[in-house]
Amino acid sequence: TLDPIDRTMRFLCREQFCIGLALIIDGNVCLGILGCPNLPVDLKKPESEKGCLFVAIKGQEETQIRLADILSLSAASFCESVVAEHSLHYDAAKIASLLGITKPPLCIDSMCKYCAVARGDVDIYLRLPVHVDYEENIW
Repeated sequence: TLDPIDRTMRFLCREQFCIGLALIIDGNVCLGILGCPNLPVDLKKPESEKGCLFVAIKGQEETQIRLADILSLSAASFCESVVAEHSLHYDAAKIASLLGITKPPLCIDSMCKYCAVARGDVDIYLRLPVHVDYEENIW
């Protein structure tokens, strides 16, 4: 299955977008690839080289995921969608405050959020659906 451009509007604005590809055999995901053409190689250096590819193959040894060595939740960082209609930003801010997190969230769109977590750019992805009946799509 192919999600040719996740966050088409961000693509048109030359912001973060993602191209997602999955190989599904008999209902089982066997291969997943996320291509993030505008994602900086180093998020701490936004002007660094751009373009990242993330690959997962079922049954293959995973590539190391970098996680931060945080000793308390207050040291954690989180990301959320840029678009407020996709997630409850106010509630996310309340949760962050309750956890003692003081860093502002990384606002990033598309499946790039999952990539930011996987490579250790952020520790938490808060997705708080705006509608109670919201169901996530799998393409």
